[in-house]
Amino acid sequence: MIYSLGDAVVNPSIKEQFIEDYMIFAIQSLDDEIDMSGFLNQYDPSRLLLYETREVSQYTREETLKHLFSYYPDDLVIIHLDNAFVIEPSGSFDLFDILEFANAQILELRYYDRVLDRQLAWIYSELSKRKSVSAFRLRDYEQLGKKVTEIVTELTAVTEKVDNALKVTEDVYYAKIYRTAMMLFRSRDWELSIKEKLKVVTNTSSMIYNEISTKRGHILEMGIIILIVIEIVILLVMEW
Repeated sequence: MIYSLGDAVVNPSIKEQFIEDYMIFAIQSLDDEIDMSGFLNQYDPSRLLLYETREVSQYTREETLKHLFSYYPDDLVIIHLDNAFVIEPSGSFDLFDILEFANAQILELRYYDRVLDRQLAWIYSELSKRKSVSAFRLRDYEQLGKKVTEIVTELTAVTEKVDNALKVTEDVYYAKIYRTAMMLFRSRDWELSIKEKLKVVTNTSSMIYNEISTKRGHILEMGIIILIVIEIVILLVMEW
């Protein structure tokens, strides 16, 4: 099922390269009154999931059908990396919604991973332009530090929202299917990538503010020394 948002989205940030293509082969009922064990003995869904026309090996079949779930004798769910095979006699869309949500979560994780890549590239570019903190460019570094802090705050809030959204359902059966889908989609790898890059941005922000604080300390020390010298000069002039 395809939905078109049309004019509802203005200047979208997610471009064409962010596409999660996931196929669900759905069957509501079978002609023959057979349970799922009988169905799997007669038919081989692994060939459909792999888009193969030839017979596959026993090993390949077992690996493809490894993530198989069934709640009642007449329903079946097989989760695969690029697609899923579902037999749902009840006609419920709950399972399809869960798989769609899992794909949406991966899309969001991929997007923010790319956002962090762009922000890190921008930060490194800005730091290379400034090279070192000077008293005359202290305000430039303060603005950079403020921008980096805003990036950290925004993306931390986003990643926390994604983490909280992982608690999709309290239904044990659906939760197992959801966790399996997220595992196959490598959600953990994307989350770790985002956290590591966010840590780099956070450390960079701390480094910038430490440099600013150190430079301010040097300026203050220089000011005190200048004032002491002025006082000494005044005293010498008055005595002279």
